[in-house]
Amino acid sequence: ERAAKRAGFRDVVFQYEPVAAGLDYEATLQEEKRVLVVDIGGGTTDCSLLLMGPQWRSRLDREASLLGHSGCRIGGNDLDIALAF
Repeated sequence: ERAAKRAGFRDVVFQYEPVAAGLDYEATLQEEKRVLVVDIGGGTTDCSLLLMGPQWRSRLDREASLLGHSGCRIGGNDLDIALAF
């Protein structure tokens, strides 16, 4: 956040990774849907349940569209280890 403000950005807002990924998918929707986005990284897994669709695209405040978010410290590296042994 500090680096962004030093670069001249006034309002800095961070987003959960699955939400950010879901915003790209939302551009393809023609109607409102509940969307579960799962981000499985090397060390963590994060999930977000979102309301998405045309009526949400232009909103700056998307807090109401985030139905739930959770994460855990289990990721792809753990799966690799489990499969190897």
